[in-house]
Amino acid sequence: MKIGIVGGGTSGLICALIIKRYLNCDIDLIYSDNIGTIGVGEGSTEHFNDFMQFCEISHEEIIKECNATLKTGLLFQGWTEQDYFHCITPPFNERVGSYPYVLSKIIGNNERYYHPNHYLDNKLPTFWINSSNPPVFQYHFDSLKLIEFLNKIAKKRSINLIEDKIIHVETQNNKIASIVGQKNKYRYDFYIDATGFKRVLINSLGAKWKSYSDHLRMNSAFVFQTGDQDNYNMWSLSQAMNNGWMFRTPVWGRYGNGYIFDNSYTDMDGAVSEVEDLLGHKIKVGKEFKFDPGCLENPWIENCCAIGLSSSFVEPIEATAIGSTIKQSFVLMQQIVNYNQSTIDLYNKFHSHLMNNIKEFVFIHYLNKKNSTKFWKDIQSIPIPDDLNEKLKRWEHKLPMSEDFGGISGYLLFHEVNFIQVLNGINFFNRNSIKKEFLSLSNDLQINAENLINDYYSFEHSQNFISHKEYLSLIRNYL
Repeated sequence: MKIGIVGGGTSGLICALIIKRYLNCDIDLIYSDNIGTIGVGEGSTEHFNDFMQFCEISHEEIIKECNATLKTGLLFQGWTEQDYFHCITPPFNERVGSYPYVLSKIIGNNERYYHPNHYLDNKLPTFWINSSNPPVFQYHFDSLKLIEFLNKIAKKRSINLIEDKIIHVETQNNKIASIVGQKNKYRYDFYIDATGFKRVLINSLGAKWKSYSDHLRMNSAFVFQTGDQDNYNMWSLSQAMNNGWMFRTPVWGRYGNGYIFDNSYTDMDGAVSEVEDLLGHKIKVGKEFKFDPGCLENPWIENCCAIGLSSSFVEPIEATAIGSTIKQSFVLMQQIVNYNQSTIDLYNKFHSHLMNNIKEFVFIHYLNKKNSTKFWKDIQSIPIPDDLNEKLKRWEHKLPMSEDFGGISGYLLFHEVNFIQVLNGINFFNRNSIKKEFLSLSNDLQINAENLINDYYSFEHSQNFISHKEYLSLIRNYL
């Protein structure tokens, strides 16, 4: 089988490596040198660790080759009266059956901040220095360095990298017959579109875009770099702004930043001025772009499947781009051989569930009752998606469980513990109801929850620590 992937960005390379690891096939990856990436620094979800393990890429390689820093979660600053942290770590993700009973104790008792304190202090226990396991499963990395590294791995894994710009797609019977570049013409058994917003291949087959703009209003962004610091945050910062929010992600040697906003409330110049006022200095905008949040109705049509930004784009508040690419690639790799229309329909159904999960998770961040500007006041009147509204009616008095996400929960990016942490951060839950839930559990389970929490903090207080930047230096220079 011969597969052609068009697009040499992160999504195309990740997809190529995953499929090559799984299938005995020939893969050409066609890329154009004059098409750049969007990011100045990019964050991952924990699904990036699944990709690393499957493709046999080490923690040390990512840190050294991609100027990576460690990521434990996201700090939301200014979104609510009290800042909150979205960070999934044991024992706070412990369940009995599917019920997150440790979180129910914390939420019922209004213990708002449940996370490892040393994460927010940007330090790690020293025992991680000589450990063969990574201390966390998420990263920030330099986007261009990541692409360079994945290119190098792809070449070692016998993926054929071809520099050419596709200028025409030839179709026959609503299938791709061939693709024409400036240098050559190419024919494959299966085509993967990783061309980003251009959607060069899938658009030729009549793909239709499903907009989320009725529920998600961010539609513009710009990115920029700022300088190095003495230590690096072990988390992405999401700073609430007047008309949206700003991200800050550390990579080795600098920070990558961006402002995501609604251009019906401010223009690009106004947004840049707002950032400069906040930071206290001028910035140099690296790239600016507009987008319509949403996804393709059917990312797989006949002999072509769209991956990554070609198939979807939702504001990058929870670093969903790479995570969704990884999920898509793992499902796709198992479906390409002997596929038929039923296979295609199943994949498209999976993609719909994946994107609906992302849409709902992003949406709940805006249920924060913030009203400091017209933008934030207006955001409160946006209609809640119907399915999510039904869930929220339950969740106000009963914590989310895996059953709330249906039988496809294994294919989703975000699960009950993710939703719980954000909803708790915006003070959504009726704490008396959640406390009643917890107190209805057996005495043994209540005691076990208490012991797990106490044991964790006792462990944390007994450790010696090293700063995040010192740890990275050791990995880069000595290990």
